[in-house]
Amino acid sequence: MSMEIFLKIREMGKELKEKRIDEVIDFTFMTAPCGLPCFECYFHLAQFDQEMAETIGSVFNVSPEQIKCKGCRAEDGKCAHHTMECRVYKCDEVGVRLLQKWRKIKWACGMHNGILSSGGL
Repeated sequence: MSMEIFLKIREMGKELKEKRIDEVIDFTFMTAPCGLPCFECYFHLAQFDQEMAETIGSVFNVSPEQIKCKGCRAEDGKCAHHTMECRVYKCDEVGVRLLQKWRKIKWACGMHNGILSSGGL
């Protein structure tokens, strides 16, 4: 990707974020398990601007529709610009399911019941 195209995409992203400044963002949902902020990603922002999607698509030789990403959690860990499967997402999803099961357990001693059911663990 040429520096000119990169700067164009970056400028489009800045303008788009300024237009969307008053929108409410679910930061927990829009932050990937690895910590990357999906709400800042150009692939995510491209869903709100067709020209941006086309520009990014031309760099990666894919259609603009393939570029538009709704965020890691909404896409089940499959990101438009990563060719390999995300191991962090997979691990996080397993961890969430295990934690949900742990919270449902009623411990015989009663010692952990309050901590687990209140979300303390």
